[in-house]
Amino acid sequence: MVPFPPTRTVLELGSGAGLTGLAICKMCHPQAYIFSDCHNRVLEKLQGNILLNGLSLEADISANLASPRVIVAQLDWEHRDDVLYCPEAIVSLVGVLRRLAAYREHQWSPQVYVALTVHNQETCQLFTTELGRARIRWEVEPRHDQKLFPYEEHLEMAMLNLTLKDSHTTPTGL
Repeated sequence: MVPFPPTRTVLELGSGAGLTGLAICKMCHPQAYIFSDCHNRVLEKLQGNILLNGLSLEADISANLASPRVIVAQLDWEHRDDVLYCPEAIVSLVGVLRRLAAYREHQWSPQVYVALTVHNQETCQLFTTELGRARIRWEVEPRHDQKLFPYEEHLEMAMLNLTLKDSHTTPTGL
C-alpha cells in the first residue's frame, strides 16, 4: 500500500469491525481516519478494536502524534435498523454518495473507493445501475496478485473507483 498524502482524511461508511480502516491507518498513514457505522453495539466493538490495534481515539490526550487522528462516528444513512447487506440499502448508500459529491466548500472532489464482496450478482448490478442513475462515474480497479486473506480464493471481490466530481458524464461498466 502506498502512503496517502499527509493531508488526506478518510471517511469509511459502514466500518463494521474496522478491519479495512485499521489496515489503512497502519499501512497508509492518513492524517485522519473517520470510522462510521449506525449501530451502537458495532461502534463499541469498533472502538475496542481500534485500541487493541495500538491506535488512539481522538479524545485520548495521550495520542501518538505519529498515528492518524482517529474518530469513531455514528452515521445512519436512512435510519435503518438492520445490518445493511440488502438491496434496499443501496439506494441509501448512493444517496449519501450523491450528497458527498455535492459538497463543494473547499472546491475539492472526494476520492471514493468501494470495496465489495459479490455475494449476490443482482445486488451488485443494482448498485452500479443506481450509480449510473445518480450520474456517478465508476470503474473497476485492477486486481493485484497478492492474496491477503485465505477466503479471497472462494469469493469474488471488486474495488470500484468512483468519480464524484463530474456528474455530467456517463458511467463505465463493471
